[in-house]
Amino acid sequence: MNKKFVFMLVALLSTPLLYFAANYGIEKNNNSNAVKKNTALSASAEIFENIAESARVMKPKEFYEAMSRHEGNKAGIRSLLSSAQISEIDEITALIGTAWTDGEKLQVALGAIEAYRFLETAMKRGPSDLPLNVSMLDYSGFKLTILSSAKNTDWSSIESTIDDANQWWQTLSPQIKDRDLRQAMDRTMLAFQQASRSRDKAMLVYAAEMDLILVDALEKSFLVH
Repeated sequence: MNKKFVFMLVALLSTPLLYFAANYGIEKNNNSNAVKKNTALSASAEIFENIAESARVMKPKEFYEAMSRHEGNKAGIRSLLSSAQISEIDEITALIGTAWTDGEKLQVALGAIEAYRFLETAMKRGPSDLPLNVSMLDYSGFKLTILSSAKNTDWSSIESTIDDANQWWQTLSPQIKDRDLRQAMDRTMLAFQQASRSRDKAMLVYAAEMDLILVDALEKSFLVH
């Protein structure tokens, strides 16, 4: 373990994660969100998030059952999207199916997280709904975890994803009243950037895990406040 990684671990762990667990009831990788409206879009977004997280170890029955549940949502989804959007999500899901058939689990996961991003972005949100940027930080954490698992690391895609995550966080940050939570995510963004600069996959994986934990805290903070 290199010195830079140790330094970043210490910096990140200086934030009291038990504090977030106590105050926001964090359950790692639990993306249930009572603020979202119970629409076909949010239901399928959750389906694809679960596929992205589990693709590498999913059994065929689990995959096809998940895709079948999405198919059951399609009528509701189509009523909420434009023709161009319908074509786009159909293309993404077709690519996921092809990747599964070809045994390309990494591409299944990447396709699924892009489907999640598409569906979350397509939702209409009101003032009381969870901000899109929170979901996009969730997307970033999952995508970086997936990219870091590739044998041939695509640092260009990783850098682009980190840049997007930082922009989403900079826009969202002023809305976060909890200073400890805000500072923890600030440190996570710095860890992403350091991992990218030093090409440190171990640091990247750890920072992505931190991102997903903190997204859960962000979701709960919007429910609490």
